[in-house]
Amino acid sequence: MDRRRLLAGAGCAVAAVLAGCFGDDSDVTPTASDAGPGERTPDSTERARPEQPSADGWTQARQDSQLSGTAPGGVPADSQLTRSWEIDLSPPDEFRPEHISPLRATANGQVYVATVTRQDDPEGVDDSIRVITLARIVDGTLESRIHARVDPLLSGTALSLVDLAVTDDTAVCSFRTNSLPTDGSLSGELVTFDLSDGEWKYARETPGGGPITISGETIYVGTVEEPGGFDSEDGTAGVAAIETQTGTVRWQNELAEFSFAGETYPPSSMRPAVYGGSVYVSSPDGIHRLDPATGTSTVITERDGPCLIDGNRGLLYVLGGNEITALDLTLGSASVAGAVTVEGTLRGAAVSDGTLVVTTDGSITALDVTADRTLWRHTEETIISLPSIAGDTVYYLGIDGLRCRSLSSGEGIRSSPVTLRDDADQLPESVSREPIVADGSVFVRSRNAVLAIEATDSS
Repeated sequence: MDRRRLLAGAGCAVAAVLAGCFGDDSDVTPTASDAGPGERTPDSTERARPEQPSADGWTQARQDSQLSGTAPGGVPADSQLTRSWEIDLSPPDEFRPEHISPLRATANGQVYVATVTRQDDPEGVDDSIRVITLARIVDGTLESRIHARVDPLLSGTALSLVDLAVTDDTAVCSFRTNSLPTDGSLSGELVTFDLSDGEWKYARETPGGGPITISGETIYVGTVEEPGGFDSEDGTAGVAAIETQTGTVRWQNELAEFSFAGETYPPSSMRPAVYGGSVYVSSPDGIHRLDPATGTSTVITERDGPCLIDGNRGLLYVLGGNEITALDLTLGSASVAGAVTVEGTLRGAAVSDGTLVVTTDGSITALDVTADRTLWRHTEETIISLPSIAGDTVYYLGIDGLRCRSLSSGEGIRSSPVTLRDDADQLPESVSREPIVADGSVFVRSRNAVLAIEATDSS
């Protein structure tokens, strides 16, 4: 295991997009309903206790271990959106999308992002060495960078960043080394950064390469591996549990077989979600429920797709194909509590207080899936991101910049002065796909620039 000290360098970010379908043209006014999934009734004594996300900041994908896409706080949707700072982290050449991690932000507004560069030496570029750089940005200033050296690699090996998550004193970056063009192998790995002393740790045998979810003192990470051989069909994908402090692998469970030839990122649906003492992860044969202590898994439904959990109601939403399904987790049976058929290309979803907000390429809609009701819907062109919720405000990105609406009414759209198009009037591949909300600001990335957009109450 290698350890290095704090150095100086640069970084940027991009987030992955969930895929699926959606649509409903009706406008429906919410009405009161009877006790639903997750709510206690006189004959429901065995229901699990409702859980609410407790994390501050936006330190991992979809903000919390339930993947809700919801943070506390927020300001009214009719607030003014102004750019408070922008920082350009450009290297000599623009980062390719696979060389940039998602943005993460702490409760006090510190922004973290990771990038990949090659190692320069006196004789030129050493193709066997890559450097993963973690950058910390404070109030628009590049405060520090940590460089982690990943080597040795076969000549021609590609290194792709997949995910980034931050805890109180540690940042964890999941990445892939792809040697498919050379020896036919692919490996998913992790590198961790100690934010207190600037040291880093990298052990090739630590599994990774997929999305990261942190819950308590445990890192749950998607795993990918293809051992080698150009005719190999032995690639596997699964999930592993790793102790945050020690790096000890508690367990690893291979859930699916794949051939990774030609793929850039692992399936987005393999991101773990945590609720009620269980870990949930999607695979081609359905949704698995895993024991966090042992990794023992049980398939609870044959539906598969990206997941998110409404911890207050005990509902797990599965975004699969052209159907969004709500599963009731509170009785342990994962029974279907509701489903809606959708159309269009789904960008992603977020959930707050029983309301599921979904964005597609042409609309944003709030749903009560268990009641099969559309609460509000607005047609908009060129929506490019997942929605993120803070308080009563929904944030999402369009080609013209950051947009926001009221969660409760759907009204109050505003757009920020953020240019996301490039010089050819096209959307860059390396733009944010998930608005990050923390410390009264929304953080996004366009190409090599990280921007903070301040939302203030217009009153």
